[in-house]
Amino acid sequence: MTLSYYLVTDLQPCSEYEFKVQVLLWGMQPGPFSDTVKVKTTSVTTSPPRNIQHVSKGTDRIQITWETPVTYCLAVTSYKINYKEDTQLNFQSVVTGNVHSYLLTGLSPSITYDIKLQAHSTEDGDGQFSVLQSVRISIFRPTGMVA
Repeated sequence: MTLSYYLVTDLQPCSEYEFKVQVLLWGMQPGPFSDTVKVKTTSVTTSPPRNIQHVSKGTDRIQITWETPVTYCLAVTSYKINYKEDTQLNFQSVVTGNVHSYLLTGLSPSITYDIKLQAHSTEDGDGQFSVLQSVRISIFRPTGMVA
């Protein structure tokens, strides 16, 4: 008895594939196809949001922007912004919905804040956190702003 197999490579994570096999012998009619076999590849943890940028918008606000994670299985449905004063232990969280920009308000001037983001999928859960970034809120109004 000969055991035959074929290793299928370069499959995408979080995907479903269907396979059938058929016997082919030199000089003979092809045999019937086997039953279909469905397989799912393993899932991956959603990577962090990319290209996170922040701009101070006055003495109590930061505009945060980001791009979709490189790796995810199911659609990202929202993002979570975690932030805290750099001297504090616990983060506060804001869930933004499926957007790529958020104006974080109610901050204190002359304080440095630590910020990190993560993507969320209703079906897949929370992704990985981004690298922690620090931003200092200016005590002065940015140039060009009108009160």
